[in-house]
Amino acid sequence: MIEESIECDDNNPEMRDFVKACKVWTKITKFINITKVPDDKVDAYKTALEDFNKNAVLFYKHGGTTFMKGEQIGDKETFYLHVVRNYLPQIAKNVFEKCQFGLGVFTMQGFEHRNKQSKRLFKNKTNTAGNIVLQSIKALHSLFKHSVNM
Repeated sequence: MIEESIECDDNNPEMRDFVKACKVWTKITKFINITKVPDDKVDAYKTALEDFNKNAVLFYKHGGTTFMKGEQIGDKETFYLHVVRNYLPQIAKNVFEKCQFGLGVFTMQGFEHRNKQSKRLFKNKTNTAGNIVLQSIKALHSLFKHSVNM
């Protein structure tokens, strides 16, 4: 596993934080991939959910000083990292309380599809002159309003 194989130099704080972020990420991905929570594992899942919340904060903290850092701490944050830190803990809690499932039952296909539609629309439906934001918003509104979600 990556946890045992990564060593860090304590004299280099940036590398130390990067290694810590990598180690925490392995715990996060393990939790994110849980799909079904059997009745006899509910208490263990609740403990894992609390750990996930703590790990998301730690990952964000250590990543903010390394791979999410450009000119300022955290300025290279991606949407996906923002979701891991700010949305997934609450989504995991809600899904477990309502359905007794883990986050592993979801995929990003819906988001990726909408992202692809948005990019295609921006490329094909704006003339890159004038108010392209307004052109894009009108076209996106029309697309999303009239699309069928299954």
